[in-house]
Amino acid sequence: MKKFITYTILLLSVNAGISQNIFNEIIEDTIGHVMNSVVALDTGYVFLSGTGNEYDVRSFALTCVNEFGEKQWKHVYGDTIVEYWEGWNGNMKNYGNTYEFAGEYVNPSEGKRGIHLNIFDESYNLSSQEIIFYDTIDKRAFYSI
Repeated sequence: MKKFITYTILLLSVNAGISQNIFNEIIEDTIGHVMNSVVALDTGYVFLSGTGNEYDVRSFALTCVNEFGEKQWKHVYGDTIVEYWEGWNGNMKNYGNTYEFAGEYVNPSEGKRGIHLNIFDESYNLSSQEIIFYDTIDKRAFYSI
């Protein structure tokens, strides 16, 4: 039984590593990404990933890839100080003509945390972002409904 559990854990770890390597080849650039969500479109896919911005502050990115795996566009959303975490895996959801997700918001200069709720239109332009529960209590956003 111990061998079975060990092999199962090893198999899941290798599978996750291979998936991340394939994703890194598709979203090839100089900034590391942590894969979170994929939304399938008629013409390709949009990926939500955790990343760092040009200030080396935790941010999130949306990247569109066509059906051939070629990157069409990429938008990094972040700040010079405040951290925007992308939330739990599979967090980005489609609700009609909008796409939404929630993540952790951390302001280290004020010592405060909150949750950022993001709404994107059908062209993946950020149409609304709200920060809720902003205070000194540690919290995380894992999923959005």
